[in-house]
Amino acid sequence: SIFFFEFRKYILSSSECVVKMSADALKNEGNELLKKNDLEGAIGKYTEAIAINPSNKVFFSNRSAAYAKKSDYQKAHE
Repeated sequence: SIFFFEFRKYILSSSECVVKMSADALKNEGNELLKKNDLEGAIGKYTEAIAINPSNKVFFSNRSAAYAKKSDYQKAHE
């Protein structure tokens, strides 16, 4: 029925929202670690965020910045 289809679409949208929120939370944790100069910790959080939502280019950019700050320019470029 149409009701079931709309309800299912809503559930999927809600699930996607939760996933994106958790990825954003990981990015924020990475940002805080980067401020504290915990580069490995920040890279780890950004990598986790990328695993959850690989379509968000900000996560890649932040991880690249952390690698560059670590002077690991090869990985920053990847």
